[in-house]
Amino acid sequence: MLVNEQPSILESVLPGERTRLVRLCARLTGSADDAEDLAQETLLEAWRHAHKLLDPTGHAPWLSAIARNVCLRWGQRHGRELARVARPGLHQDGDVVELLNAQADEFDLEVEFERHELTTFLDRALALLPPVTHAVLIERYVKGTPLVEVAARLGISDSGLKARLHRGKRALRRILLTDFPEEAAAFGLLKSGTDTGQETRIWCSQCGQVKLVGSFDCERGELSLGCPNCAPGATGYSWSWLPEVFQGVKGYRAALSRQVVWVHQYARQALKGHTIACVYCNGPATLHIGPPADGALHLRDLRGLHVRCERCHTPVWSSLGSLALSLPEGRQFWRRYPRIHALPERDIEVDGAAAVVKSYQERTGSARFDVVFARNTLDVLRIYGTPDAER
Repeated sequence: MLVNEQPSILESVLPGERTRLVRLCARLTGSADDAEDLAQETLLEAWRHAHKLLDPTGHAPWLSAIARNVCLRWGQRHGRELARVARPGLHQDGDVVELLNAQADEFDLEVEFERHELTTFLDRALALLPPVTHAVLIERYVKGTPLVEVAARLGISDSGLKARLHRGKRALRRILLTDFPEEAAAFGLLKSGTDTGQETRIWCSQCGQVKLVGSFDCERGELSLGCPNCAPGATGYSWSWLPEVFQGVKGYRAALSRQVVWVHQYARQALKGHTIACVYCNGPATLHIGPPADGALHLRDLRGLHVRCERCHTPVWSSLGSLALSLPEGRQFWRRYPRIHALPERDIEVDGAAAVVKSYQERTGSARFDVVFARNTLDVLRIYGTPDAER
């Protein structure tokens, strides 16, 4: 039944796609004279294979895939190298979506249909990024807009845009690792095995069972840590882009310590209602209780706060556990007992007001640290369990 219905669906969309396909073929081949004929050949081929269009709403990328295939055959017949194959730019810097760039000799129609499935999957992952990050990646890597033009639209420098693109690609990789590990691995977007980073000497504060793995780039100010037990294959346990904060730091433990102190200072300013500068673009940022609505799926059931920039809309997220351990008393407890684990959060009342308790306990002993937060504002109400020697 679907086979018989597809031509009628295509009949309504093909005329409107012709102009776009002509432009696409001209860009792919560099030949405006041949673009009309190639677009027509694309439409004819789409008609013959209409039964393979399983999702009519996805006709545009499906037609683009056929157009690329048609243009590649044209290039082979004429002995010409295409101006651009697949989506421009996605292979740069070893990006995780490099599989979208196929070489000319790899193209055939069935391969392109598989690429359409990959594109649909990546669209789902990109949708979880903050709107500005999503828009920048699409503009630069999907539409192929020149770097200078994108920077001009955003009103930032070329170097600032490059930094934002780099962070965006890292953010996309973290989403693939944490929210779609199985699907990403199936598409070959993630490396197999335990290649998630270098093992550190830092015990995971969530489970206390294994040591964190990750990477640290002092020059770029990037720290990425993950727990193989809590999030297998992921390095999204803790991630920061803080070039100034990490300046001069060499090791993981010192970098994490710097990050924890920065989290405490940043969150304290936000909770006091002070004006905060965005760590990415220096624009004004505002406090919001709870995780970002457009954040990663694994964050959406967690308690915490995020600070969102009003200019670039990039959020900085801090979980309740991060807020607790970033307190001076929390840092003292963690320093004295390096191997701790988180206990379940508890809802209580303090002086008739709603509150929540975040607790950590020594993994191999009974030492315990508790912080009572106001449930609606996350103000610290009580602290228990600070090590006696460091009170």
